[in-house]
Amino acid sequence: MLRRSLALALAFGCAATAHGAIQINEIYYSPEDPEDGRQFIELRSTTGAVEPLANLWLLEIDGDAGNVPGLLDNPGTVLNAINVGAFSTGENGLFLWRDAAVDLDNSPSAGVQGPGATTVLTLDLVPNRIDLGFEGDEGGGLPLYSNNAVNFLLVEGFTAGVGIDLDTNGGAIGGDGTFDVLPWTRVVDGISAKEPSDVGFLYATTVGGVAVQPHFGPDLFYRDPIAGMWGFFDSGSGEGNGGYVGPFFANDGNGYYAPGSGEAMLADGRIINVASDSRYLYATPGAENATGVGGLYRGDTNHDGAVDDVDIDWLYDNLNIVGTSFDVALNFGRSNHSDVDALIQTVLQTSFGDADLDSDVDASDFLAWQRGFGTDAGWAGGDFNGSGLVDVADLAVWRTNFGFGSSVEPTTASIPEPAAASLALILSACNLARIRTRNS
Repeated sequence: MLRRSLALALAFGCAATAHGAIQINEIYYSPEDPEDGRQFIELRSTTGAVEPLANLWLLEIDGDAGNVPGLLDNPGTVLNAINVGAFSTGENGLFLWRDAAVDLDNSPSAGVQGPGATTVLTLDLVPNRIDLGFEGDEGGGLPLYSNNAVNFLLVEGFTAGVGIDLDTNGGAIGGDGTFDVLPWTRVVDGISAKEPSDVGFLYATTVGGVAVQPHFGPDLFYRDPIAGMWGFFDSGSGEGNGGYVGPFFANDGNGYYAPGSGEAMLADGRIINVASDSRYLYATPGAENATGVGGLYRGDTNHDGAVDDVDIDWLYDNLNIVGTSFDVALNFGRSNHSDVDALIQTVLQTSFGDADLDSDVDASDFLAWQRGFGTDAGWAGGDFNGSGLVDVADLAVWRTNFGFGSSVEPTTASIPEPAAASLALILSACNLARIRTRNS
């Protein structure tokens, strides 16, 4: 079974000390109603092992610069400061701070899944506020307003508190988008987002982080383990259901998905197609991140948790389809033979003709072709070109790649010849093909 490693890191020029191994991995900051109990913050060590979070804080900073009636936005104000310095990541390299007293579901299948080796802290993320993505209060008479320009920083050595204004230029409710007060030792990581039409500042880029301006207001940030960059999506999972604790799917609306909406993107601007198989793009609190490209695991086209010959056959059967499962080549286009090449050569690290997927093309693969000749036996039976029939064209593929993975250079004399019975079958097939051609 192949698993896609999560050894991906966002490098900051200012993050070259001990905490360079810690980064923000996933933040679900704006769930649909009801919000309480669903938001979470996940940190990750790039070593994939236990790492201390000593002296680290996660800051939520107001970026809105508009004058909203009933609520004075003040860009640069620290809305929340979460001290994680007393903890370490778990044996799987993950730390999860969640609101819910029960495990959040990190699986697309039914049933709540536990976080396993993850270090977990269960505590109200934002006392007296409904969640990370909103300003105002729940009982003080002010309406709740969304923090449309969202900024999250992971910093070391924070010495101030909630309410401090870091962007003091521009007056009481203004700012110029640059921090004037820096009450920390350094910035370890950062992510900011807003819609293009929203007025506000994205502070993360001013301190070495990443900022995005999608055409929608994302609910969740995550690091895509295949694309190697920030991804983000909208999620409506469990809307109106107070007992719902996941899974939280990408822009699912009232079901799994909203076809054609495209409310999922990567930081470089590529839109992730939100279609029927995009239900496999979902939040994963306390677990390895799902990816928006290539399926749940790259190459696992049928979502059974393994990458094998069945995935090759399924991909061949679904060429010219737009969907994350079949985008093995990571080109965000319709599935084609480049995806087949990527699955066989890049993911499985073998070559066409390797029927048993043991990383070489040899006599055992010829025997598989021999047994499957004349049938729809799939890749494992010698259908290397996906035509639906094991025939002489597949034998030609095998002969071309014979010797792949071997330390001995193949020669013409070393290529096995078909047994007499198989040769007779081949000759019969060729004769039948010629007869059909003459009669057509």
